[in-house]
Amino acid sequence: MENTRFSIGDAFRHGWDKTLANLGFMIAAFVLVIFVYIALASAQYVLEDAVLLAFIIGLAGAVVGTVIEMGFFKIALKAYDDQPLDYGDLFAHFHLFFKYFAAAILYGLMVFIGFILLIIPGIMLAIQFYFSFYFIVDKELGPLEALDKSSAITRGARWDIFVFFLGIFILNIAGALVFLIGLFITIPMTLFATAYVYRKLLSSYEEATSANVAAQS
Repeated sequence: MENTRFSIGDAFRHGWDKTLANLGFMIAAFVLVIFVYIALASAQYVLEDAVLLAFIIGLAGAVVGTVIEMGFFKIALKAYDDQPLDYGDLFAHFHLFFKYFAAAILYGLMVFIGFILLIIPGIMLAIQFYFSFYFIVDKELGPLEALDKSSAITRGARWDIFVFFLGIFILNIAGALVFLIGLFITIPMTLFATAYVYRKLLSSYEEATSANVAAQS
């Protein structure tokens, strides 16, 4: 049975408000990340004849890209918590890389198998386990525990989450259509709104768990 544990409208309003409040920071962060990728791509191009070095730089780029993704998740969570945002967070989660990577492999396999069986199971699995990545960044959980926690907090709310992500997809398509410039607005909105949904789902789950424990004691 589906239970409303967050408001989709409130999630988008939160995303919009936090984007307006932190737009300068987010644009500067995107520019910084673009320069990092340009530097890595340039180094790979210069060393293209040195196959091993080019491969190592490419691998390093993939690692850095994953760490930056975690950094943006952390920034969005800090914005929700009204904490000061820090550019250093973009590169502060190298110690979580293997947990995040392992979770991504497991997540990808489950979703892939779901899509092979039927499209709808693939979508449901993608929703069920998506927030495992937030648990790794926020709570530094291992991959299996993070996947389990994501499954727990999304239980009973997956239809609302599906509608939310559908709205996010439409939002970013609209942003891309505005000469891609709109993505400088819609991507931060996506990050902040998704962090809002994660926090609300987690809070609701913790409250329900506490209530169950109290009822049994």
